[in-house]
Amino acid sequence: MTLIIIIVIVLVVLVAIGAALLLGQNRKREHQRTQAAELREEARPNPTEVARNEAAAREKQAEAERAKAQADRLEAEAQERQRALDMERAHHEDTLREADRIDPDVDTRHPDYAPGTGTATAEADAPRTTETTTEPAAADTATHDTTHGTAHDPAHDPAGHDPATQAGTDPATDPTDPAQPRPVDGDPGTHRA
Repeated sequence: MTLIIIIVIVLVVLVAIGAALLLGQNRKREHQRTQAAELREEARPNPTEVARNEAAAREKQAEAERAKAQADRLEAEAQERQRALDMERAHHEDTLREADRIDPDVDTRHPDYAPGTGTATAEADAPRTTETTTEPAAADTATHDTTHGTAHDPAHDPAGHDPATQAGTDPATDPTDPAQPRPVDGDPGTHRA
C-alpha cells in the first residue's frame, strides 16, 4: 500500500510539473504573439509619413536634375565661348599672316618666322656694314697715340674725320634701318634704345 501511495504522489507531481510547463509555454506564446503584433503595428506604414518621405525624395531628385541641367548648360556655354575664342584667335592669326604676306620686309619662309612679329627679314640676317666697320674705328679713337704719347681726342682729329660719321649710327635706333619695326595704324611708336 505504501507503494501505491508513492506511485500516486509521483504521478500527481508529474502531472503538476507538466501542467506548469504547459501553462508556461502558453504564457510565452501569448507574450510572443503580443510582441509580434506590436512589431507589425510599428512596421505598418504611416500614410502621412510615407507621403512626406516620398515627396522629399521626389524634390531631391528634381533638385539633382535641375543642378545637372544647369551644369550641362554651363558646360555648353563654356565650350561655345572657347570655340568663339579659338575662332577669334584664328582670325587674328590669319590677319597677321596676311599682313606679313603683304609686307615686303617680312620673309614668311624664314625658319624663325612667327605670324605678326614682322622681324624675320632677309635684311635682318645680312651683316650690317655700319656696325662692323665703325666699331673698330671707335675702338681706335680711344687708344693712346704712341708716337706723341698723348691720348687721341676724336673731336680734334687732325685728319679731318668727322667723329659722328666715324662712330656711325646705332642700328637699333636708326629709323632708316629696314629691319626696324614700323609703326602700325598711324601710331608714331618708339624705337628701341
